[in-house]
Amino acid sequence: MAHVPDTQGQEISGSRRQLTPHDMWVWNDVNHWKHWHGIWVMWQPLLSPAVNKANRCIRSLRADNEERTRLYHRNQWFPVEDDAKTPGYTWAYGPWIMEEATHSLPNGIWHGDKEDFRILQFENGDLGWLQLELKPDDPNCVVFGEVHFMLPDKNGRAPVILGYDKDKQLGAALMLEETLESDDKPPPAWHGTVWEQPRAMAQLEQSRDPPQGKFIGKETILTTSLVQTQRQAEWNGFTGGVGNQGLDNEYALVHMPYNFTAFAPAKPAIGKEHAFGVSWVMSGDEVRMISWKYGADGKLQHVKSGTYYKVQ
Repeated sequence: MAHVPDTQGQEISGSRRQLTPHDMWVWNDVNHWKHWHGIWVMWQPLLSPAVNKANRCIRSLRADNEERTRLYHRNQWFPVEDDAKTPGYTWAYGPWIMEEATHSLPNGIWHGDKEDFRILQFENGDLGWLQLELKPDDPNCVVFGEVHFMLPDKNGRAPVILGYDKDKQLGAALMLEETLESDDKPPPAWHGTVWEQPRAMAQLEQSRDPPQGKFIGKETILTTSLVQTQRQAEWNGFTGGVGNQGLDNEYALVHMPYNFTAFAPAKPAIGKEHAFGVSWVMSGDEVRMISWKYGADGKLQHVKSGTYYKVQ
């Protein structure tokens, strides 16, 4: 691709740090081992702005021993318009049991659901659950990535999924989750406290104006060898500096509810250097962004989390 979306900046002197698998495990524990309740909304943005599918969800993560070296994880899903007469769940994944000694590795946390994905965990709670290497010769390799924005109080998070189905059609999903005391199914009348779940089911916006001004902030970059660096950088808008011509030819923008805007290659870009990213406009003065980049060899290069503030 002629231009790969990105921010612009310089590495902060002395910020380079070699993290360990234990860092990944502990930061994931502190931030994510909770009972997450929310809604999962999916779109096919190049086909229609309408919601393609939606479910309410419970993703439960808890320690499975006193030492917190073993994790229990289960996902459950049920209809948005659930009522008291609907027993159980539409479907479930897991449970998975993950051990620190066997699942927290030098290239990230291996989740039991997908062998070739790793969780790259930031200390502030943001994370990427991403494919280590794209596989053009594997017909069963469906390219996608999931990143999580953590709210500052740690009681809410917003995972965003970008990827492609086996027909190479771009899909986007937004999951708005918050913590409750247990993984019991909530009453039908509950539709979110941190997030208003009905608001999440809006159709995609066809266009959206970015906040005006110059936004500068600190971003943290994490590689698959767990090398962490930080840099002072300028947010380059929703397009990552690609511009309209690049968007028309190669990248797509997806304007989701709650001021999340994503960019992604319109089609799988295996064999080309490319990137994905999600900007979250917190206000007219603050933007957060998580992005991830692949090389032309198909290998994941890094995931990046940044917060940028208006300076002029």
